[in-house]
Amino acid sequence: MKFLPWSEDDWLSKEGKLLPWDKLEHFAAAFLGVWLGISLLGLDRELILFLAVVAGVAWEIKDGLVPYSYEGIIQGFSWIDLIADGLGIAAGYALAMLNTSAVV
Repeated sequence: MKFLPWSEDDWLSKEGKLLPWDKLEHFAAAFLGVWLGISLLGLDRELILFLAVVAGVAWEIKDGLVPYSYEGIIQGFSWIDLIADGLGIAAGYALAMLNTSAVV
């Protein structure tokens, strides 16, 4: 398992695949997954939170198992990616809870 050194992991890294910034992609994916799952699909809040955390950790484990340099992009388990995931999860949950129909 390869860990991306904190000093080489940049909050503004431009290594995103869909968006220009990798950390913004992590935030957005976690945010949308939680918000859509709770607000639009009406799924169980605890289940969505659990799945979002598991997905974020699993993704980072996958990144830690691929070659360190892959197609010119530095790969590895990133704690900063997990922080971005956590912030997205929290923001998605908070927005979903503003919807009074989601609070039961």
